Amino acid sequence: MLALVHQACGEDLGVSVATLAEEDTCAPGAGSSGDCSLDLRQLRGEQLAADLDESADGSRDRELLDAAAEGEVAEEVTQDEEEDAGAEAPDQEAGEGPDVAVLSEMSASERAALLSDAAESAGRIDMIWPGSGYAGVLDGGIWQAAKFDHGYTIDAIIGSSGGAASAFLCLVDEAHGTDRSLTTYKRVYNDYKQASVIGWASSTTGCNTNPGDDDACWWYYNYKKVLDSSAFANVRSKLKVSMYCKNTGLTVLYNFKSTEQVAQALAAAGNGAVGKYFKVDSINDWCQDYDTSAQGYGFPSKFNPQKLPVWYYNNGPFTGASSVTCADGTSILSAGYTCVDYAIGLGKQQWANTNYLWRPGSHSSSISNDFSYSTGPATWMER
Repeated sequence: MLALVHQACGEDLGVSVATLAEEDTCAPGAGSSGDCSLDLRQLRGEQLAADLDESADGSRDRELLDAAAEGEVAEEVTQDEEEDAGAEAPDQEAGEGPDVAVLSEMSASERAALLSDAAESAGRIDMIWPGSGYAGVLDGGIWQAAKFDHGYTIDAIIGSSGGAASAFLCLVDEAHGTDRSLTTYKRVYNDYKQASVIGWASSTTGCNTNPGDDDACWWYYNYKKVLDSSAFANVRSKLKVSMYCKNTGLTVLYNFKSTEQVAQALAAAGNGAVGKYFKVDSINDWCQDYDTSAQGYGFPSKFNPQKLPVWYYNNGPFTGASSVTCADGTSILSAGYTCVDYAIGLGKQQWANTNYLWRPGSHSSSISNDFSYSTGPATWMER
């Protein structure tokens, strides 16, 4: 999903899309002085993994997926397995109000923001979850805080890289009725923690990368695995995936027609843009990780006709939100999948921080919404 590199690149949000196509300054070996976008500055961590050890059931899953052509493959998870997965995760939703201990550690402005949210009646909002490396795992906490602590309904999410992956997994869980515990969300990230991705580029049907990208192919396969027919409509309705493509430039794909289209878009958007491209068949183009919000744009008015409030989670690289660590000191930006439950809990705490979660009207000059589609930098393409 999230191809990351260990070196860091300097922030240059004004870099043009054309330049990004010609110069991959975040490629390994480029050093730390290259100009790169918010998404292209994502750190690609090396995965500590066991050797690939597919069980008989896993092999059968893979055969089923490889045999499916642009269709919907039902996830082979029994009710008992879903219950077991939910039972393994600690209950993070006990109590609906803000925790007194948490309140005591907040600044006055943070307490005011949190208590103001708690007093609001439920409403519908759109959200932008930008590319954030594996700090995207924090997004699950924002989802839970929005929906279960404050009563919001999330109508749509623009995501790229880790933001797109987490948005997709939240939407799958929402369709299954498991987003309070984020059952699928946690399972996929924990599966990635245990996985070895070696050889996936050469063995995964439908995954076409240049050069070969084992990591992207692992995610492509697993996106298809969890997107069953019961979840597809929710993902199709709410998910907007941002990327950069060689022919179409900065592109947002939406209204997908098949699981294959969703999986390819997500795998392309999450490859870290480290000199690798993923073939997106639905637009016949080679695409990679890039974020429309890195150019300062979110939802055009055409794609938010109800003029819903748009909230932006500012957890990209080199932000305070993504600088947090797991309990053992592991960087969440580079390996948030190693402490999924802990990261989700941190994301819930970050809801109250207005520097991390930008409410409508705050930081309004940074991300433009409700603008004329013709003036935005991205091409929005219905699939």
